[in-house]
Amino acid sequence: MKVSQSIILIPALIYFLACSTSEESIIASIDKQKISLSSFKENYQNFLDKIYQKDNLLNRYAFLNSIIDVELILKYSADQKYDQDSLYQARLRNINDQLLLNQYFDEVVNNDVLVTKDEMRKYFKWQNSSIHVKHIFSKSKNYIDELKARLNKGERWDKLAKECFQDSILRSNGGALGWYSFDDLDPVFAHHAFSLKTGSASDPVRTQDGYSIIHVNAIEYNVFLKEEDFLLNEKKLKSKIENFKQKSRLLRYTDETANDQNILFEEKTLEDFYTFLISVDLKDIEKLENKLLVEFQNDRWSVGMALDKLNELSNRQLSRINSSFELKQSIIGLICREVYIDNALTKNLNKSENFITSLKKEKENFTIKYVLEKIGKKDDFNISDNDKENYFNFRNHLLSNSIVNVDSTLIKKFIM
Repeated sequence: MKVSQSIILIPALIYFLACSTSEESIIASIDKQKISLSSFKENYQNFLDKIYQKDNLLNRYAFLNSIIDVELILKYSADQKYDQDSLYQARLRNINDQLLLNQYFDEVVNNDVLVTKDEMRKYFKWQNSSIHVKHIFSKSKNYIDELKARLNKGERWDKLAKECFQDSILRSNGGALGWYSFDDLDPVFAHHAFSLKTGSASDPVRTQDGYSIIHVNAIEYNVFLKEEDFLLNEKKLKSKIENFKQKSRLLRYTDETANDQNILFEEKTLEDFYTFLISVDLKDIEKLENKLLVEFQNDRWSVGMALDKLNELSNRQLSRINSSFELKQSIIGLICREVYIDNALTKNLNKSENFITSLKKEKENFTIKYVLEKIGKKDDFNISDNDKENYFNFRNHLLSNSIVNVDSTLIKKFIM
């Protein structure tokens, strides 16, 4: 029988994996693609666990319809040859590279992160506290070290804050951030800030945005902490500490990699490149694109090559480039990224079972999103202002070009 129309369930799409085609019980088929009962049950149970729902007939059909939607959309994408689109290929390369980086960091950076009970109890106390904090900040390691040395020699904090901040409020209030709870701060910043005693200042701390010298003005503790609350939150506390340690390691590892690469910039070309990026006159790129911008271990990038690399960054990442110094830091980050990907390929991490499985799943999820973006721009499916109506029109089109069968008796009677 033809499957009934259903709104696509995004959580279900995430949990659907390739279906078995063995000779066991088949719960549904889409053209030649068969969905085995065992595969359905396994993924259906994962879906229920994720959304905290119980098994019932409505959820069974909803999840099955979502699996059918996945197969129909993937088939449509293949028929339309979307995988030959340059935009599709570029996005898929980014997904591939990011998964490869994740695999590399898990193996090289995050492979032996340990958390003790004492650390969890310390974090439990911090999470139930708040601090009044200020900081001095720089994106340059050399400059933050200079500021620390000047502090140690007795120069006033407020004077140094006026030098290092461009923001008028931070310049005038000595870099005061105000009152913060632990979870409201960057994990690395928070760890170092809450480690301080009232009235004390840290050494330069490396964070995701740069370097900070942190000063704690006041701390307020919750004195009514219960052991039962700690025990209930142990798992979350452990995860937070692991997150801090992993971020700290990654920052150190990135700095070490950058130093090892002996990165040297042509400063004048860098300034001209930044001027081009913030200008509206695109013809200047012809004068710049072949100029040498940066040299590093066994390689060199021209402006044109660096521009291609920058185009792979997200809009959020690009929006943070507000000076030639930030442009330099972004390019250093991209160089380190290239090194990590090369290292991962050398280790054959792209051939590991975990990577191949993850890439297949991410590719399917991305393809579904890509197709749904595409159909919103087509006139073939009676496009309206109603997203739900648009999807139903599209789904009807897919169903009309496919043979979908469901074993209604099996879906009603199988036992979880």
